[in-house]
Amino acid sequence: MRPVAVVGIGKTAFGAFPDRTLRSLAVEAGEKCMADADVSPSQIEAFYLGNFAGPSFVGQNHLAPYIAGSLGLTGVPCTRFEAACASGGSAFFHAVSSVAAGLSDIVLVVLSNTVSALVNQMLEHKSAIAIAGSAFLVSMGVYFAFFKKAHLPTDAEGNMIRFRKRDMARIFASGFIINTLNPGVILFWLGNATVLSVDHTLQERVIIFSVCLLINMAADVAKVMMAGKLRSKITLRALTIVNKISGSLLIIFGLALVLFSREIMH
Repeated sequence: MRPVAVVGIGKTAFGAFPDRTLRSLAVEAGEKCMADADVSPSQIEAFYLGNFAGPSFVGQNHLAPYIAGSLGLTGVPCTRFEAACASGGSAFFHAVSSVAAGLSDIVLVVLSNTVSALVNQMLEHKSAIAIAGSAFLVSMGVYFAFFKKAHLPTDAEGNMIRFRKRDMARIFASGFIINTLNPGVILFWLGNATVLSVDHTLQERVIIFSVCLLINMAADVAKVMMAGKLRSKITLRALTIVNKISGSLLIIFGLALVLFSREIMH
């Protein structure tokens, strides 16, 4: 095995770029790298691309040659490596192994990932998503307002269940974990992280997410602490009213989404 050296580097700015594609970002980084190494595309003997979920996010299964062609690389092997968060490291490892083994002398490694492309694809179908979301909200609202039956949990003898302090702690912990691992919550944070990265620095985003997390935890604690005090005042009639109010709010939000989607289409 012979020694291997990195003779050039290049990178793009990190952030959300709605007007940029994965290929354009990869090409920019690759061209900067070749310029830094004072190497021309004709001298590159192999191309290695590290990319996570590119076919799903950008709808292109032929990413390595797709990007290499735009970099001016022709007649050389082009390989894409998929290893989740280690995709770039995997591509770099195989590139180093190739040079160390003497298969190539000069190779180009590019890591290019874009999640904002998935957001852009969703925005292209925002009208359909809005209609589907409104239908879901309205249907859930109708269920809560007209069909959901209110009931109070009781033990085997028919007595109202009383919660101890350790029960409240267990409920809080399980509820917080479920909320944190909820796929909908994860997608919500992912979408907001993409949007916030446009106008906010990393430090500002950390502060925003920390405050939101603390508010969420405080709300969970408040709900558990107040549950015991409010329990004696909860009756079947009160629960029925709460269900009807909740259902009405869901219907209102659903109808608002329908109006919003119509404005989008027009």
